[in-house]
Amino acid sequence: MVVSSNPIFIEDRPGTKNEVRCGSTMNHPILIRNRSNQKTKIEIWIDATDSKSEPLLRWCNFSEQSPLTLDASEVKEVMLKFKIPASAIPDLYNYEIRVEAAAQYPGKIFRRPQQLKVSPSDQDAILGRDEPRFSVQPISISTNPLPVEAGKQVEIKVAVENRSRRVDRFYLCPELTPVFTSEWYTVKYPESDLDIPGIVKETDGLELNPGRSGEITLILHPPQYTTAGNYCPTIRLISTNKEDLVLLDIIYLHILPGEKLDVRMHPQEQKIPQQVGKFEIDLINLGNITRKLKITAKDEEEIFSYFLQPPVVEISPGKVKKVKLEAKPKKWWYRPWKGKALSIPFYIELENTDSNTSFTLLPQQLPQGKLIWQSRDWRLLWLLLLLGLLGISGIAFAIWMIF
Repeated sequence: MVVSSNPIFIEDRPGTKNEVRCGSTMNHPILIRNRSNQKTKIEIWIDATDSKSEPLLRWCNFSEQSPLTLDASEVKEVMLKFKIPASAIPDLYNYEIRVEAAAQYPGKIFRRPQQLKVSPSDQDAILGRDEPRFSVQPISISTNPLPVEAGKQVEIKVAVENRSRRVDRFYLCPELTPVFTSEWYTVKYPESDLDIPGIVKETDGLELNPGRSGEITLILHPPQYTTAGNYCPTIRLISTNKEDLVLLDIIYLHILPGEKLDVRMHPQEQKIPQQVGKFEIDLINLGNITRKLKITAKDEEEIFSYFLQPPVVEISPGKVKKVKLEAKPKKWWYRPWKGKALSIPFYIELENTDSNTSFTLLPQQLPQGKLIWQSRDWRLLWLLLLLGLLGISGIAFAIWMIF
């Protein structure tokens, strides 16, 4: 997955193809963007994401030597050169382009998931003219993925053609990486009529007579808190007559960022000084991007000082962070001497602290709290008056003794 806010951004050049035949070569151009305002030295390499894709490490070379130096805001094209041997197994190979700038971003690796479809050679293709054929709608490519909201669904139509001379039954199997689970997808096959009029049942496969075509529906519904970014699940069509046949296609998805954030504070009101001015703020990330926020609080006349622990939080999708807030008097003379208590409303403020984020949305309405600063104890007032009178009497007595 690649999130567009990364300071080092890897992207495919538009029009790039990800398919090559056995025994041939292919050039795959990519663009490396340095989005930061500093000169950066990077290491670039590829890594297989499963065991069957490890041969790619031997088949791939780069047009540029590593490390590669990029000036601030510079974009550089790098060519991945794949040389596929004739003995390669036709399949879909999964890998990642990885970039590291250890000096500027220690411990962080920037990734771009990729797939390379290795097809049979021209000679092998001629021998397979009776093989089934399928296509996917809508079409997606790495530079123009299908936009999907997390928690919503998108329908993919898979058209299948049986080109053999035998009746065949087809199944759709999403070849998913570990991040994908059954929560991500549902496969629906056409319904078939029963002998009872007006009743149909859902089948567990697509059965086609020779020369006929049909359609399978794949419903993708990524969970609500799926991290925003680019994904490329693979689908495989399985033929009952030719179970060893590898028929693959890639679906490119872009999970859109969700920025919903819920903020709650309890209690809403505290009395001072009978109760300590302590509150708790709950920050609930209902979106699918990690939020880094700074929290502050203040009242209009700055009568109180507000201390938050922690003052800065990082919240993963679907998680809750609790912040402790404590209010302490700053302008003590505002406290009323008698009568009605002083009501001091205060409000909290949020600020995005991640300079690389592309989002700026914050909740328009944030909870407000209230401090009830009660008047001083009347006995304290009498005590102060008594002390004042005693002081004046003492001074008068001292003057009388001198003169």
